[in-house]
Amino acid sequence: MDFLKKDKEVQVSVVDNSSDALNPAQIFTLYEKGFKYLYTGDKKVGTKVYQMIDLSPTDSKKTYFKIRLGIDKIATRIANVIIFDKNGNRYTYNVKTFMPNAKVSETIFAFDAKKYPGVEVVDLR
Repeated sequence: MDFLKKDKEVQVSVVDNSSDALNPAQIFTLYEKGFKYLYTGDKKVGTKVYQMIDLSPTDSKKTYFKIRLGIDKIATRIANVIIFDKNGNRYTYNVKTFMPNAKVSETIFAFDAKKYPGVEVVDLR
Protein backbone atom coordinates (compact mmCIF):
# COMPACT_ATOMS: atom_id res chain seq x y z
CA MET A 1 0.00 0.00 0.00
CA ASP A 2 1.34 3.42 -0.95
CA PHE A 3 -0.11 6.61 0.53
CA LEU A 4 0.49 9.52 -1.83
CA LYS A 5 -0.37 12.31 0.59
CA LYS A 6 0.20 15.12 -1.92
CA ASP A 7 -2.14 13.49 -4.47
CA LYS A 8 -4.68 12.47 -1.79
CA GLU A 9 -4.53 8.90 -3.04
CA VAL A 10 -3.86 5.47 -1.59
CA GLN A 11 -2.78 2.66 -3.91
CA VAL A 12 -3.45 -0.88 -2.71
CA SER A 13 -1.44 -3.61 -4.45
CA VAL A 14 -0.29 -7.19 -3.97
CA VAL A 15 3.12 -7.52 -2.31
CA ASP A 16 5.79 -8.91 -4.62
CA ASN A 17 7.92 -11.14 -2.39
CA SER A 18 9.84 -12.50 -5.37
CA SER A 19 11.82 -9.30 -5.87
CA ASP A 20 15.43 -8.80 -4.85
CA ALA A 21 14.60 -5.92 -2.51
CA LEU A 22 15.02 -6.30 1.24
CA ASN A 23 12.60 -4.96 3.79
CA PRO A 24 13.04 -4.24 7.50
CA ALA A 25 11.19 -7.41 8.55
CA GLN A 26 13.81 -9.54 6.81
CA ILE A 27 16.83 -8.18 8.69
CA PHE A 28 16.32 -10.64 11.54
CA THR A 29 16.38 -13.74 9.32
CA LEU A 30 18.27 -12.79 6.15
CA TYR A 31 21.53 -14.33 7.40
CA GLU A 32 20.00 -17.83 7.50
CA LYS A 33 20.81 -18.71 3.88
CA GLY A 34 22.50 -17.37 0.78
CA PHE A 35 25.39 -15.49 2.41
CA LYS A 36 29.07 -15.82 3.24
CA TYR A 37 30.00 -14.36 6.63
CA LEU A 38 32.99 -12.36 7.81
CA TYR A 39 33.44 -11.26 11.42
CA THR A 40 35.28 -7.91 11.23
CA GLY A 41 35.80 -7.30 14.97
CA ASP A 42 34.23 -5.34 17.78
CA LYS A 43 33.28 -1.67 17.51
CA LYS A 44 32.68 0.52 20.55
CA VAL A 45 30.08 3.27 20.18
CA GLY A 46 29.54 5.26 23.36
CA THR A 47 29.09 2.71 26.15
CA LYS A 48 27.99 -0.13 23.84
CA VAL A 49 30.14 -2.71 22.11
CA TYR A 50 28.96 -4.16 18.79
CA GLN A 51 30.19 -7.27 17.04
CA MET A 52 30.47 -6.39 13.35
CA ILE A 53 29.62 -9.02 10.74
CA ASP A 54 29.69 -8.51 6.97
CA LEU A 55 27.42 -10.69 4.86
CA SER A 56 28.15 -11.17 1.15
CA PRO A 57 25.42 -12.74 -1.00
CA THR A 58 26.38 -15.96 -2.76
CA ASP A 59 24.18 -14.88 -5.70
CA SER A 60 26.15 -12.21 -7.59
CA LYS A 61 22.98 -11.03 -9.36
CA LYS A 62 21.63 -9.42 -6.18
CA THR A 63 21.29 -5.63 -6.29
CA TYR A 64 23.38 -5.34 -3.14
CA PHE A 65 26.92 -6.58 -2.57
CA LYS A 66 27.24 -6.41 1.22
CA ILE A 67 25.13 -6.25 4.35
CA ARG A 68 26.81 -5.18 7.58
CA LEU A 69 25.25 -6.30 10.86
CA GLY A 70 25.99 -4.62 14.18
CA ILE A 71 25.20 -7.08 16.97
CA ASP A 72 24.87 -5.73 20.52
CA LYS A 73 27.47 -7.82 22.34
CA ILE A 74 25.66 -7.77 25.72
CA ALA A 75 22.06 -8.18 24.51
CA THR A 76 23.14 -10.55 21.68
CA ARG A 77 20.67 -9.10 19.17
CA ILE A 78 20.85 -7.05 15.99
CA ALA A 79 21.22 -3.35 16.75
CA ASN A 80 21.75 -2.02 13.24
CA VAL A 81 22.00 -3.10 9.62
CA ILE A 82 23.62 -1.32 6.68
CA ILE A 83 22.82 -2.51 3.16
CA PHE A 84 25.35 -1.54 0.47
CA ASP A 85 23.85 -1.65 -3.02
CA LYS A 86 25.65 -1.75 -6.34
CA ASN A 87 24.50 1.78 -7.24
CA GLY A 88 26.53 3.24 -4.38
CA ASN A 89 23.56 3.69 -2.02
CA ARG A 90 23.57 2.71 1.64
CA TYR A 91 20.43 1.90 3.57
CA THR A 92 20.70 1.95 7.36
CA TYR A 93 18.23 0.37 9.76
CA ASN A 94 18.65 1.06 13.49
CA VAL A 95 16.73 -1.14 15.91
CA LYS A 96 15.63 1.20 18.70
CA THR A 97 13.45 -1.28 20.59
CA PHE A 98 13.03 -5.00 20.19
CA MET A 99 9.95 -6.90 21.32
CA PRO A 100 9.91 -10.51 20.09
CA ASN A 101 6.59 -12.20 19.33
CA ALA A 102 4.59 -9.04 19.92
CA LYS A 103 0.85 -9.35 19.36
CA VAL A 104 -0.13 -6.82 16.72
CA SER A 105 -3.62 -6.26 15.41
CA GLU A 106 -4.04 -6.59 11.64
CA THR A 107 -5.72 -3.19 11.64
CA ILE A 108 -2.27 -1.66 12.21
CA PHE A 109 -1.44 -2.61 8.61
CA ALA A 110 -4.75 -1.56 7.06
CA PHE A 111 -5.64 1.85 5.69
CA ASP A 112 -8.77 3.28 7.31
CA ALA A 113 -10.30 5.59 4.69
CA LYS A 114 -12.71 7.04 7.32
CA LYS A 115 -9.75 8.70 9.07
CA TYR A 116 -8.73 10.44 5.82
CA PRO A 117 -11.78 12.05 4.21
CA GLY A 118 -11.23 13.08 0.60
CA VAL A 119 -8.53 10.48 -0.06
CA GLU A 120 -9.19 8.22 -3.05
CA VAL A 121 -8.43 4.50 -2.61
CA VAL A 122 -7.21 2.88 -5.85
CA ASP A 123 -7.20 -0.93 -5.69
CA LEU A 124 -4.52 -2.27 -8.07
CA ARG A 125 -4.88 -5.93 -7.06
